[in-house]
Amino acid sequence: MIEGSDGAEVVSEALEHRPGLILLDVAMPRVDGFEALRRIKSEPRLRIPRQSW
Repeated sequence: MIEGSDGAEVVSEALEHRPGLILLDVAMPRVDGFEALRRIKSEPRLRIPRQSW
């Protein structure tokens, strides 16, 4: 398990480790969970490939 103490650290850790699942708290210091999610979703290296069912 990889943890971050604030939203900015979560984004940095996600870029480094490319986890399969990210759980976010919306009330984090410096960068909240909503902003962290926006940054993660806008990062091409963290995009999830779309699958056609």
